[in-house]
Amino acid sequence: MTLPDNIIEMRTTLYGAFQLKWMLEHGHTINDILEGMAAHADKDYINIDDNDEPNLEGNCIDVYAMYEDWEREDGFNGEIYPDFWEFVDNELMDKEIAMQLINELPPYKRDKTYDAYAEYYYMEKGERL
Repeated sequence: MTLPDNIIEMRTTLYGAFQLKWMLEHGHTINDILEGMAAHADKDYINIDDNDEPNLEGNCIDVYAMYEDWEREDGFNGEIYPDFWEFVDNELMDKEIAMQLINELPPYKRDKTYDAYAEYYYMEKGERL
């Protein structure tokens, strides 16, 4: 089943908020991610052109691949937040956790995210918030 765009956006928004909350609760910062990625970096993440030279047009380093590998392989010294699907199956279906995350969003995102969450929760659980 294809989900509506507002629900896809809501899940992504709340997962991002969950990751940040998890990091803070476990004593980690964005700098910890950057330092971990820098230690994890190697030549495999450099985009190479047909002449085996770094491709300087556009992004020279595949930051997303580096982040995903760091997240999966290293994390914060072996510790990492649940992956997206685990979050969707567990934390997102916990109304208390989801509402905390929604309430911590910037005001301009709250109503739209709440409405999408209410729709999603009803689709998944058959219950109204």
